[in-house]
Amino acid sequence: MTFNDNEQKVTIKGELGTYFKADERTVVTQDPYVIMVTEKKDTTKTDSLAKADSVARADSLLKKQSAKNGNAMTMAQLIKKTIPSGSMPIKQDGIKTDTDSIKNIRAKADSLIKQQRPDPVKEKSAKAKKAGDNLKKQTKTRPGGADKLPLKPLKAKDTSKVKQDSIYMSADTLETRMLTYKDYKVYLEKQRLSHVRDTSTKVKKVKVKESKFLTAVQSGIRPDSSYLQRDFFGKPKPVNVKKKAVKPLSKKQLALDSLAKKQQVDSVLMARLAEPSDTTRIRIIIAHHHFKMFKSDLQAKSDSMFYSNADSTIRCFVNPLMWTQGSQLSGDTIYLQMKHKKLDNMTMFPNAFIVNIEKDDSVHFNQVGGRRMRGFFKDDKLNRMFIEGNAESIYFARDSGKMTISGMQRSLSSRIRVDFKNNEATNLAFYTKPENRYGPLAKFKEDEKILKGFIWKPKERPVSKESIIPSFNKKASKPAPGKSKNGKPQLKNPKDGKGPGQTAKDSTINAAPLINPGLQTKKDSAVIKKTPVKAPVEQK
Repeated sequence: MTFNDNEQKVTIKGELGTYFKADERTVVTQDPYVIMVTEKKDTTKTDSLAKADSVARADSLLKKQSAKNGNAMTMAQLIKKTIPSGSMPIKQDGIKTDTDSIKNIRAKADSLIKQQRPDPVKEKSAKAKKAGDNLKKQTKTRPGGADKLPLKPLKAKDTSKVKQDSIYMSADTLETRMLTYKDYKVYLEKQRLSHVRDTSTKVKKVKVKESKFLTAVQSGIRPDSSYLQRDFFGKPKPVNVKKKAVKPLSKKQLALDSLAKKQQVDSVLMARLAEPSDTTRIRIIIAHHHFKMFKSDLQAKSDSMFYSNADSTIRCFVNPLMWTQGSQLSGDTIYLQMKHKKLDNMTMFPNAFIVNIEKDDSVHFNQVGGRRMRGFFKDDKLNRMFIEGNAESIYFARDSGKMTISGMQRSLSSRIRVDFKNNEATNLAFYTKPENRYGPLAKFKEDEKILKGFIWKPKERPVSKESIIPSFNKKASKPAPGKSKNGKPQLKNPKDGKGPGQTAKDSTINAAPLINPGLQTKKDSAVIKKTPVKAPVEQK
């Protein structure tokens, strides 16, 4: 099953899906996954006339060729050369409109275009004719009787050299729906209120049966009600307070005042102006249970996910994990936002944690932890990260060009900034009363080399786009046909010499259990052998 949304450019695939036409809602339950196209890098050059019409192409080609010879040629000069000798002379503002001369101009302009382009195509000639017809319509007559030709080339963005990448997302159940922005705000408000406890409702009191025994109740202290009659002994005498005269601000102070210097626009007002209209159509995608995401340079995993096209944000809930380059990011909730079809920023809160490895060293981990983290991407790679609230970090310093570790630094501050480059943390900055401790590894205990909340799960990282599909993982766990769980081939109808169609007895029945030679088994101390009790012997 394939569901294409050409309006929002989203593709959903799966084995079983249900479409509700009234709500514009789709639910996919068997092997569902979503494909979203993103842009990585624009490699176009300064010349952006790849998709312009034929007249503009001829102008750009003539400019390039004449620039090499030192003489630039414009479209007006091209038309001058192509006009026959018997026609009217060209004025500075334009040329005199004549049907025969215009036809000759078009024919000679097309011949020059064919000379510049050795591979003519039928579509190009058709576009040239359309361009000539459009020139007639676009000309504006002046009172002098001269017409003006538009000489500005039509510029179009060349997207042929834009690198594209795809985001694959999968879960046990995927649900997508199309809403207007007004209904989307109502939906978000309902989701918010569903997690808020209503304290206005009266709680039903549970009746307690009176006991037959005496009960002791602590007597309360009577509240002080004197504050209700403050003026019982008359109003207090007023106290004269001498106010200091306020000095007028000097010119320097007025210049430093930001409000007097420049009136700043309210950020809340700007946010409201940036909101789409109520009739804007927005697609939301909800992933239920075992959500996984794969991208060439970013992978993620969580229990559930919510995506909205209104802000292009992927929200991961319940134990989310993200892997990018050589780093693993975790937190209670992770927001990943895109901008212009590229990864822009991410937010992790609370209990945010980052683990980074350098040069495939799986023993010493660079770690950063805090209450909230805010990261920014550059060319779809993690570039900078800000950690706020009880920010802690552990960094292992390595010798240049060697794998040996020269020392370890453990720090604590209210805010930390980390810069990443080539899968490594290159720069750490500490703000607001930092506490640093640096020394060789021998001076630190094993417990001091790991921060609280350390998580490292490289085996759960999605390896490919196929690995996020639920059925792929089930097939990988099953043994291949014709082989047992131990990897040994199974025998089909083995004969023991008794006759055709008869199978041999299973040799594993009533046989001694297999013991791994690398393991040493001991007697179970929980099993107690019962010794028979002998009857006492009578002595005569």
